[in-house]
Amino acid sequence: MDEHRIAKYNQNRLNSDGARYMDPDVAKALAALGRYLQLRNMRAKDLYRFKDIKEIREKSEYFSIPEFQKILVSMDLDLSERQLRDTCYYLDAEGNGKLNVGEIEEAIHKAKRQAAPRDTMSKLADIVRHDPFAGLLNMPTCIALNSVTKK
Repeated sequence: MDEHRIAKYNQNRLNSDGARYMDPDVAKALAALGRYLQLRNMRAKDLYRFKDIKEIREKSEYFSIPEFQKILVSMDLDLSERQLRDTCYYLDAEGNGKLNVGEIEEAIHKAKRQAAPRDTMSKLADIVRHDPFAGLLNMPTCIALNSVTKK
């Protein structure tokens, strides 16, 4: 993988507050990986079991991007080539072509949080954040909550 391309991909994926944005396809891929691991009672550090014997002897604590893509394909998660590529690019935040277990585990947790349904108060806060003059501020709380849950 071209390190410049990875760095440019990650640079273009920043939110307005400077946090890294997770593409919905990447979130789906990481959520699928998380479910795979959870169903097998595994954690992200158990991904080392999928490494080649040669790599295990070298005691490398990182996964290369092609190696991690092979692992994802071997898990039969039904991911497209684009999802594989974008997921690896997202996980390689530093752009050095190496993925460590900490980055992977953190991204799986972020994908789970992103996939979780939003509660009503968060929806209200989003509306007010985007439009401070929304009529919600003049309504009683129970009516404002009802108007948000109907949307």
